[in-house]
Amino acid sequence: MKNYISKATLALLVALSATGCSDFLDEKLKSELAPDNTYTSSYGFEVGSTGLYAEARSEYNTWGENGAFMHNAACPYEALQIATDLATMGTKDGSIQPFGFLTLTPNTGIVGSYWNWAYSLIAGANEMLKYSEINTNWDNSTDKALYQAESRFFRAYAYRTLVYLYGDVPYVDKIQDQFRIDFTRTPKEEVIAHMVEDLQFAVENLPTDPDAVKVGKLTKWAAEHLLSEVYLMQGDYAKAETAAENVINSGYFHLMEDRFGEKAKANGDVFSDLFVENNQNRTSGNMESIWVMQFEYNTTGGGTNSDDWTRRAWEPKYFEITGFVLADSLGGRGLSQLVPMKWWIGEDTGFFDEEDIRNSEYNINVTGITTTRTCPTFMVKSHDYRRNMVYHLPSLSGSDKILLWPFRKPFFDRFLP
Repeated sequence: MKNYISKATLALLVALSATGCSDFLDEKLKSELAPDNTYTSSYGFEVGSTGLYAEARSEYNTWGENGAFMHNAACPYEALQIATDLATMGTKDGSIQPFGFLTLTPNTGIVGSYWNWAYSLIAGANEMLKYSEINTNWDNSTDKALYQAESRFFRAYAYRTLVYLYGDVPYVDKIQDQFRIDFTRTPKEEVIAHMVEDLQFAVENLPTDPDAVKVGKLTKWAAEHLLSEVYLMQGDYAKAETAAENVINSGYFHLMEDRFGEKAKANGDVFSDLFVENNQNRTSGNMESIWVMQFEYNTTGGGTNSDDWTRRAWEPKYFEITGFVLADSLGGRGLSQLVPMKWWIGEDTGFFDEEDIRNSEYNINVTGITTTRTCPTFMVKSHDYRRNMVYHLPSLSGSDKILLWPFRKPFFDRFLP
């Protein structure tokens, strides 16, 4: 009997080895999204594309719902502006103190989370590119190039941040099927050259008409706008000028000169209109917007009610002053994490000429600022604070969101092992 069992067992093992393990052990997901069962049609690639937009937007997420903890900190974007010539610390939030005091290490949370964010976006883009070469089920003949163009835009977008912050970084343009720990840095000149190639492809294959795409979707002009900046990084100033002029002369965009949007008839001016909620998309009449990330709560494709705290970082803690109550008109519950440098806003007109519209009463009010050492400080507990202080900075949902502040090069490089 034992002999028969042994022979039967051996026969079974031989049979299994003949068929291989793949048929028996390979998992075929049918009830959950996975690349193999998602990237099989144009609709599946649209699902993946939506994920790339969400991943790109998560760079600015703070404390929020639905997986918004990309940085697990209250002010990731603000941290990159502290200790520059723009701003210094206001309240000493724990997540920004290493930036304010220049005590960064490789273990500083936001130092690592920006790295993780960028390579997560790159991995998603590489995955779409891989499966776009496999899939043959397209609704339109242009779909393959369209989704490849979006993927390559976001890959370049992520590497742009990496190069600014870390200098030389590993260049990865394919999905890594095997676990690796042997990555080495690629010279940033090579990385930038790859970014140029990706953006040139995006310019050629993204839609041209910004009024013919869904709100928040990329067009060739967003790609060419970013390409102009990357040419500057490359030192090719003539090509940078040409790319920028292509956007300017496209006929789709122009500087706003007349009041527009939801509060066009309220007190204000055309510059303040640019930063009113719901005034960033072209559908509001804003012709300055090139690409608008959708952050606003309760809007199609927008974020959750906690995703974006950036504006709060600049608002003073006026609610701590006796007699003040929380109000949307005063910017909500400000955190006073950032304080603008004196040279920028000055005690009178600041960086801009006195007659500049950016110095109007609707755009900046310096009442309530005192100067301490070399920078202005919010007087959050002083009776001198009489009105709200509003800084109209590049809006997180505005057209210039694809341009970050120019960091000193490379900002994190000295803090890496």
